[in-house]
Amino acid sequence: MKVVFVQHPGCGKHFLFETSEDIQKGEHLLVNTMYGDKYATAISTSMEISDDVIPVFAEFHGAYLPLKKVIGKYKLEKFDEPKDANESKVREVKRLAKTGEYIKIIDGYPYPGQECGNGDTLKVACTDHIGGICADSIGLISREEYVVLEGYTDEMYQEYLKSKGEVE
Repeated sequence: MKVVFVQHPGCGKHFLFETSEDIQKGEHLLVNTMYGDKYATAISTSMEISDDVIPVFAEFHGAYLPLKKVIGKYKLEKFDEPKDANESKVREVKRLAKTGEYIKIIDGYPYPGQECGNGDTLKVACTDHIGGICADSIGLISREEYVVLEGYTDEMYQEYLKSKGEVE
């Protein structure tokens, strides 16, 4: 039988649980207790104990048989981190754009012949002194019409253009 010692937050006592998985010291776990499913931290690495030794081992450590089970591991996912290595850290920021940055149209006022709309991504070609920009071949876009895409890359822009069928 595979077992692991855990500790609940705010409790100095250690508890022995049965597990079907390999667990490392410090991992955050969900364990089944007499009070329901509770959070705990592994304070040992899981270990294999012979079935004929378990009764003595459990009694020595103050555990009752049958042992309660570890039912899962908690996975910490940071809110401000990408969910995977390929995901970017692009942020939409309301500020004046600089030449070479990427913008997203959020409240566009298209002029006749202008083929861009809300949600479109463009690369800034030039700026004026009051926050207006010209992007790609679109013409003038006022500062109220866009947000800057911080962290947006040339590779992302090429993928975007491919998805719209504008490049091969």
